[in-house]
Amino acid sequence: VIVGGGFGGLYTAVRLSQLFWPQGKTPQVTLIDQSDRFVFKPLLYELLNGGATEGEVAPSFGQLLAPYPVRFIQGKVLGGEIGETLKDGGSVSGGKVLLEGGNELPYDWLGLALGSS
Repeated sequence: VIVGGGFGGLYTAVRLSQLFWPQGKTPQVTLIDQSDRFVFKPLLYELLNGGATEGEVAPSFGQLLAPYPVRFIQGKVLGGEIGETLKDGGSVSGGKVLLEGGNELPYDWLGLALGSS
């Protein structure tokens, strides 16, 4: 699960889906973002002056992810729970993301790509 659909989150989701995984080990990559669109902010000026269309500046995640085996969920993440610490190496694996509306999404690995402000 990757939370945040900016440049970092989108690239990570697409790249993970393109990696070679051993047979039967291909993960389900899921991208979560509050918006249904990826806004390419450097082109906002072009949109305002008529040099680009809304679809070029802010394509939907559905459009962008259609060629890749990545599941997209539009939703607001309220929090999460981290799984148990593994005894063999001290790593943490698994947990769940809590979404607005009460839905929970389990994960094995979590990527946070929330950007900066």
